[in-house]
Amino acid sequence: LPFYRNKVLAVVGGGDTAMEETLYLTKFAKEVLVIHRRDAFRASKVMAQRVLEHPKVRVLWNTRVTCGGPTKSPGSCWPTRSPVPSAR
Repeated sequence: LPFYRNKVLAVVGGGDTAMEETLYLTKFAKEVLVIHRRDAFRASKVMAQRVLEHPKVRVLWNTRVTCGGPTKSPGSCWPTRSPVPSAR
């Protein structure tokens, strides 16, 4: 059994590889968070749609992952909402 069975996991990214890993992890995880810095995925439409329709997946749009902070302790990472870029 994987040590992350029935836990909340996070995948960072919005490309095809991130979508594949997200779908794979749903077999084991209680929930998979997809953290993406934009408001749309770069993955193929088919892969993105599969992820968006999966009941165990939650997407954090316009979010970056920040690590370190004042303590610089290893493993201290957290999601940070990014401002939505203005249309050009």
